[in-house]
Amino acid sequence: MSKHLNPLEKEFLIRQYKSNTRIKMRDFCEANHISTGAFQKWIKQYDEGGLEGLARADSEIKDDPPGGN
Repeated sequence: MSKHLNPLEKEFLIRQYKSNTRIKMRDFCEANHISTGAFQKWIKQYDEGGLEGLARADSEIKDDPPGGN
């Protein structure tokens, strides 16, 4: 995915997915152009800490960018 989603956008997608029990995660992720692995991670973070959990995970990524020294 080329665009980084903020925590509110992630929460919206999680709530949308959870409100429709008939859709398969793989199909939902494909339709929204996100990887299944990333989406599962977001759900775990959201279930453990809500919106704050998603925001905390985002701030940890920004504090430690890939390949950073």
